[in-house]
Amino acid sequence: MSEIAPGEYEFSTSEGLLHYTVTGQGPACLVISGGPGAHPHYFEDLAGLTDTLTLVFLHPRGAGDSRFPNDADWSLTGYARDVEALRQRLGLDRPLILGHSHGGFIAMRYAIMYPTHVGPLILFDTSARGLLEWDMETAIQPYADQPWFPTARVELALEITAETTPEEAARNLQAVMPFYFAQLTPDVAAYGARVGTLPYSTAPQIYGADVNGFQTDQRPDLPSINTPTLVLVGRHDFIHNVEMAEEIARLIPGAELVIFEQSGHFAFVEERARFHAVVRDFVQRMASPVSA
Repeated sequence: MSEIAPGEYEFSTSEGLLHYTVTGQGPACLVISGGPGAHPHYFEDLAGLTDTLTLVFLHPRGAGDSRFPNDADWSLTGYARDVEALRQRLGLDRPLILGHSHGGFIAMRYAIMYPTHVGPLILFDTSARGLLEWDMETAIQPYADQPWFPTARVELALEITAETTPEEAARNLQAVMPFYFAQLTPDVAAYGARVGTLPYSTAPQIYGADVNGFQTDQRPDLPSINTPTLVLVGRHDFIHNVEMAEEIARLIPGAELVIFEQSGHFAFVEERARFHAVVRDFVQRMASPVSA
């Protein structure tokens, strides 16, 4: 088995160069970030779960420090192959997997494609139907009286194109970040500012916009997932809402659902202590979450 020690690592696959970041101690958890294209360092220490888990942050194809050609397979199937490549690289048997947002799309696809290799799942602020049926104008209305709303609304509607630079994409993300929180407290604003400095890859959305999962309906396949599953969602998540989380929990046999009442899309920031406790409890209830 390859070592799982803190550090930055990379390896080549037949499709590109995959990078991953390791931190923490305890059972290994493969963490899949969102976007697609967001740098996985936005998780920071994931609500302090480094005291409970060895967090292995995959830099998904085209994001963070991974490198893939523009004509790569940007479908969820392609992303899931990368998760399997990382699992094999680390020599893990049925590892715990946490997928956030678009990373949750990938985690579900991985569980569907590799049922004998997937361990417990944590599906966090995600959707089994991508953005099908999502109405942006309705979703953002609760924020309409906020002073930042007019500018953020315009930025949210902007389309990333081949002319969009990574710097512009990062600035766009920072401009729309207030939508992703229940309340824009000083701590939340500081976190948003930090995330806005991270590199944001535009390639997955430019070259894979039609196939990267936004328009993919995975609901028919969810009943085939046969692994302990924890579904997490912020009550005020405007993009992957409670209804979507309830749908996932209903379709995956035996899935548990936890709602963070004071959070939007980033409960590990807004309800840090509770997020840590909920995930830690789930891990501890798994008799053997990971074996190597």
